[in-house]
Amino acid sequence: MVSQEIDIHPLSNLFPEMNPVEFLQLKQDIRINGQLEPVLLHPVCKRIIDGKHRSVAVRELGLELKSRVFDGNPDDMFQLVLSMNLKRRHLT
Repeated sequence: MVSQEIDIHPLSNLFPEMNPVEFLQLKQDIRINGQLEPVLLHPVCKRIIDGKHRSVAVRELGLELKSRVFDGNPDDMFQLVLSMNLKRRHLT
């Protein structure tokens, strides 16, 4: 089953889009290694709070999207998204 597009939560849009080279590298990595990290969904609205680029890459590759619903304290969602993106993408 091919994954379907999932709406993006505003928290996920706090960070800039990947440039085309970064996205192609991500997509190639997923093609070779599979989706290693699930996309994180908001517990109420089920929109993506982390993993919007992974979601697109997986969909373009015709793979099934791995996702999980955030199960922590809702007040910690912002800090989690901030921490995960700053570490992974080397943003400041």
